[in-house]
Formats: sequence, structure tokens, C-alpha cells
Amino acid sequence: MTQCRAQLAFSFHHSTTVVADFKGGLITSDAGLLPLRELDDRLGWTARIAACLDDPREAGKVQHDLVTLLRQRLFGLIAGYEDANDHTRLRHDPILKTLTGRRLTDDLASQPTLSRFENWITARQVAQLNRLLPQQFIQRHRTRRLKRLILDIDPTDDPCHGHQQLALFSGFYGQYMYLPLLIFERESGMLLGVRLRAGTVSAPNRLSQLLDPILAEDLAEFGIETLEQAALRYLLDVGPGVVPIPGTSRPDRVAGLAATADLPPVPLERWQALQRTLSAIPEMQEEL
Repeated sequence: MTQCRAQLAFSFHHSTTVVADFKGGLITSDAGLLPLRELDDRLGWTARIAACLDDPREAGKVQHDLVTLLRQRLFGLIAGYEDANDHTRLRHDPILKTLTGRRLTDDLASQPTLSRFENWITARQVAQLNRLLPQQFIQRHRTRRLKRLILDIDPTDDPCHGHQQLALFSGFYGQYMYLPLLIFERESGMLLGVRLRAGTVSAPNRLSQLLDPILAEDLAEFGIETLEQAALRYLLDVGPGVVPIPGTSRPDRVAGLAATADLPPVPLERWQALQRTLSAIPEMQEEL
């Protein structure tokens, strides 16, 4: 028999205890964000992200600090509210106020404030944020000796709706899109790097710029000084052609095989036998 809990308690809020129950009252459909906020409180993930960002606003005029803006936007995205315009309504949402640490009587940031927040982040800060991904991987695996590292490098199509910057038409995919490049560690599934790219670039575009810091800095954390000392494999889905992996000349450090291999040749006698079989079928005689 399934054992159900009548309520759940969370401890991340700095001034009050957060309890989820089924008694009705003020109801929300986004209570599933509460365990994620509890996990973020343990890992310190949003706090580390905020530490990489600068706040250009005048301190005396700030109503919503950087961490609050970040959590409002981030947890909104996790809940499926991708458009900043959604926060015209969400800024009054009690669960989102709880997640960001605001009092229920105080509204969150408006859509224009969130849009300004997104646009003041620089490319250098984005690169610093990207470095947090492999650092999280290192922190999790620091006690394990690295024997093998499998990097799954995958460009993926991200369709666009509207007139976003760099949303260009891809003749291959037949749509307006971005083509972000993602690097995962295969065994753990953890994301090590991501780069947003225009929809018309080639699959391996900017691969070295994304991969170099991961290999050069992060492997050093495991005591590996050169790539030749690591048991590395690369799974790179970039279509036909080959792409040399930076930092090594070994042939097994080359990726970029065709996504679909050529079929092996079929002997002539097998084709002839197949043709005789099909010719005995009345419906196939005209086709043959």
C-alpha cells in the first residue's frame, strides 16, 4: 500500500517555515518547484551564479537584488514560463515569491526589469557562468580517480518563434532556429559546456573554443597534465568529415564520423536472387 504524506516541510526560506499540504486555501500549480529550491539551497547553485555577475544599478535605488532577479527568472523558466512577459502575472504569484525569499506582501520584478537584467550580462560573464558546469562535475567526482572520460558533443536544433537575434533560417532543418552546441559527460550525464550559436553555422563551429577550457583546466584538477595521459573518448555528432580534437595528434582523438555509416556492399548474386523472388509476385512484376 502506498504511504502518502499529509504535508511536506522545506527549510530554505530565511524567515519562515514553508509547508506544502492538501488543505486547499491559496492554491498553486507550481509547488513542484519547492524541492528544486531546497536542492538549490544545499548546492548553492544560484548564489554561485549571482557571484559571477555584476550589478550596474545604483545601490540606493535597487528594489530587487541580483539573486532575487536570478531566481525569479530561473525558476520561471523551469516551470515553463519562457517569456519574460509571463512575469506581468507571475510577479504576484505566492509560490514564486516564496522561492525567491520575498514576503508575500511584496511583488517581484516586472517584465521590463527582468529584460534589463538579461541584457546587462556581458559575454565575459557568460563565459564565467559556463565554467561553473565543469566545476560542478569536478566537485562531484573529486574523490574518484578519473580512469575514463567520455565526452558526448552534440549540436541540437532549437526552433525559434518570433524575431530573436541570430534566429536564422537553416536549409538543412527547414526552420528558423538556433544551433546550440552542448558537451555532456556520458557516464554521469552531467552538462560540461554549452554555447548558443546562430542557426546557420556548421555543426563543429566554435568547438575548440568550448572544449579547450574543459580539457586544459578541468583535467588538471584530476592530476592529468596532458591529454595523452587520459583515457578519453569523443562522441561527436557533426555529420560527414573529421574534426581534430585540440591538444593531441593521436588518431583515436579524432571525431566527426558521419551520422549514418555507408551500407556494406551486397554481392551481385544476392541481388539477382532477390529479383527472382520479387518477380514471382504479380504485383511486383510491373515495378520491376
